[in-house]
Amino acid sequence: MKVDTDFEKSPGFRSTSGSCGCAVRVELGPKDLAKQACVVGRRDRPGKEGKEFDVPLTGAADRIDAVLRDIQAGLFAKAKAFRDSNIRTANTYEEFKKLIEEPGFVWMHWDGSRATEDKIQQETKATIRCIPFDRAKEAGTDR
Repeated sequence: MKVDTDFEKSPGFRSTSGSCGCAVRVELGPKDLAKQACVVGRRDRPGKEGKEFDVPLTGAADRIDAVLRDIQAGLFAKAKAFRDSNIRTANTYEEFKKLIEEPGFVWMHWDGSRATEDKIQQETKATIRCIPFDRAKEAGTDR
C-alpha cells in the first residue's frame, strides 16, 4: 500500500502519470471523511467512468475485493481473446516451419517424444508451450 502525499498535483494527474501502478485507488478527502465514505478508482477505466463515489467506509473492503476480482476477470478475458485470435493450425511440418516465423501460436501434431521435440527446437527455435488435455487426438503427417 502506498499513501500519496504529493499535493502539488491533482489526484487524477498523479494516478495517470505513471507514479501510481496500483489497480485500485482509494481516495479520501475531507468531504469524504465527513460522509464516512471514499472514492474507489479503477486503473483499467480512465476518468469518471472508472470512479465509484460515496463508497461507505464500512463496506469499502468488500467493494474493493469485488472490483479487484472484476479487473482480474477482465484481464483474463482480454488475454484469452488475444491468444485465441492469434492461433493458427499446421497440419504438416513444412506448414509449421512457415507459420512459426509469424507472430502468434501454432497448433501442431506431436508424437510426444523428446527426440522430436529436440529436433523441432533445433531446426526452428520453437518450443512446446503446453499440451492441451481437452483436444481430441488426431493423426498428423510426418512431413
